Amino acid sequence: PGVGVFTLSADTPRALRRNLRLQAVDVAGRTGEELARLCWTSNRSRAALPYRFATAADGPEELASRLFAAAELETEYDEHTAAAEEPVLAFAFTGQGVQYPRMTAGLYEGSTVYRTFLEEASKALQPYTVTPVHEAILAGDPVVHRTGTTQPALFAVQYALARTLMELGVRPAAVVGHSIGEFAAAVVAEALDLADAARLVAVRGAFMQQLPEGGGMLATRARPAEAAALVADEPTVGVGALNGPGATVLSGDLGALERIRAKLEERGLMCTPLRVSHAFHSPLMAPMLSRFERVASRIPAGRPRLPFHSTVRGRLLTPGEELDAAYWTEHICATVRFEDAITSLCDRPPTHIVEIGPKPVLSNLIRRIGAAREIPALGVCRNEDSGLRELGELLAHLHQDGLDPAWDTFYPEAGKQAVRMPAHAFSTEWRSWHQQLTTAAPAPRPAGSPAAAHGVAAPDRVRQGVREAVATVRGGRHDELDDALRFYDDLGFDSVMLMELKYRLEVRFPELGELSMPEMLSSLVSVESLIAYLSEQLIAAVAR
Repeated sequence: PGVGVFTLSADTPRALRRNLRLQAVDVAGRTGEELARLCWTSNRSRAALPYRFATAADGPEELASRLFAAAELETEYDEHTAAAEEPVLAFAFTGQGVQYPRMTAGLYEGSTVYRTFLEEASKALQPYTVTPVHEAILAGDPVVHRTGTTQPALFAVQYALARTLMELGVRPAAVVGHSIGEFAAAVVAEALDLADAARLVAVRGAFMQQLPEGGGMLATRARPAEAAALVADEPTVGVGALNGPGATVLSGDLGALERIRAKLEERGLMCTPLRVSHAFHSPLMAPMLSRFERVASRIPAGRPRLPFHSTVRGRLLTPGEELDAAYWTEHICATVRFEDAITSLCDRPPTHIVEIGPKPVLSNLIRRIGAAREIPALGVCRNEDSGLRELGELLAHLHQDGLDPAWDTFYPEAGKQAVRMPAHAFSTEWRSWHQQLTTAAPAPRPAGSPAAAHGVAAPDRVRQGVREAVATVRGGRHDELDDALRFYDDLGFDSVMLMELKYRLEVRFPELGELSMPEMLSSLVSVESLIAYLSEQLIAAVAR
């Protein structure tokens, strides 16, 4: 309940900075209990104009600090940062090896939506697992590293993450999956339903776990042609994955891998053995193929409704191609052609790639692939503590780039209550009319009046007091200050300096009592505007 995503937009960078300052002062005076309601109100009550600010926060102090910081970044918002059309997103689903005990536990505890979808996937897998998958994950049981549990657990997490994002309005225009990740990708693309995918994944993991151990995988810097030549002489080794430039994985018999490793290191190519229980995507998987195909043949073939960039084919599936028993069987031993699939995805590039998995690993690979190097790759989770905060950060990033999420889904019911916020501050630099008012000069005050008692006429007293306070906070001499200097742009004031200035003005003008920062904010443009504001307040106080 204490996490929110605060949003603000304007039609120009300058207007955005002006309103960031206005909101920062208001937020600084809020309580933690108000944060979610304040953020929800900002999501609903502010028009989504081209220049946008969005940030996740779990406390008003942090939010105020971020607002002030963004307002002071002159280069952060310019004519090149306006949100254009709505983002076009692709989902990239991770493969085996990213699992860990209690993965996504923070999100399960913090998000009702995610909890619902994880339990839905766990229920679909229940006929094939001893312990409900979500319970095995959350218990912190190292059993999640055993292939028979790993693959169903990863599938459940990926399904729940993808469905949660889709409920939040983050919908993919295309999908790609690395190895086991293709099953959740197929569900999102509507080529498999949840029940059928759960059965395939559970059976696949169980059959792999039953294979003899003793195989391994080796991450190398070898180029694809070089890797193919090396495995040609080793029938028990295959090219497990082509992940990107200098990221080739070999898979197979441990002894054969050692021989290949020695050859590669003689050539100066670094190799890293991977910690796996079996040699996935290698000839050592062959003994399970016929058993798996019999199960897969009872699952209806499906055609993806979304562009499906296959890591088996290394390209976009054509409209008539099906994900059938033959495809899922070939999938077991085939090379994971991830680089080719991402390159294919970039033939019509998305604006963003969202990695769907319990921690980001594909994002680093994607950044190394030439066609995708400039596309932002964003993750949902970093570790077991990742929760609403990280989910909110993803939504904030996408909203700044043009997405309008389904904000209501992000907040609990208690957070969906409107609160009063400062009105949008419009520029006062230009007016479409000008009217000169002629007023009589004010009558001189009697010698015994309160203002005269200070020994200085009120306007001069205020001007001197403001200049001295500003000089004390900023440094320098007060008689060298020009009243036209602007607090933010010329004098370099930030939120801390403004609060100190407020305190010093209260001490210098005790008859005004405690000054209201939200009321003062519109006058904190220049020294001159602050002098005018305080002069009016002082006259009103004396009149009382």
